[in-house]
Amino acid sequence: MQFCLPSELRAPDGGRLADIGILPSIELERRNLAMIPGTGIVLRGAVRSILLVTKVPPGKIRTLAADSSSRTSV
Repeated sequence: MQFCLPSELRAPDGGRLADIGILPSIELERRNLAMIPGTGIVLRGAVRSILLVTKVPPGKIRTLAADSSSRTSV
């Protein structure tokens, strides 16, 4: 068994690292994958997985960096 971030599920050569895993739903279409019927982690409504904390007023933010492991939140 191997644990990795969803963004790391592909091997550097484009091959698969796993036969099954938890990943963002957008990757099903992007990678032409199939979902196992009756499975999933879902939420009705906003997920709120991004939290922006700043000492600067939002209108004055010029640059914003995001976690490179995120695919859907970005």
